[in-house]
Amino acid sequence: MGCTRWHQLDRYLYTAEVSQTFQSPFGRVWDLSELLRARSLQYWRPGKHLCVDEAIARFTGRASEVVIIKTKPTPEGFKIWCLANDRVVLN
Repeated sequence: MGCTRWHQLDRYLYTAEVSQTFQSPFGRVWDLSELLRARSLQYWRPGKHLCVDEAIARFTGRASEVVIIKTKPTPEGFKIWCLANDRVVLN
């Protein structure tokens, strides 16, 4: 998908009403995130072997939640904890 096409689609993509105010910086996408997580857990049954791991989601913009860990392959971004099996991040 080209940049122009993405901007054409992005214009109409909203996860919450524009006029709403939120207490959290992630409030605008919280409901969508919870829906996606619930659906993925509903349809995917993990096996016996699970792993809890930390990961860094690359982000180089300005945000108070950004961490910098120089020893990681992706040193800058959001630090998240993941529940995963051998192929898929579950939660």
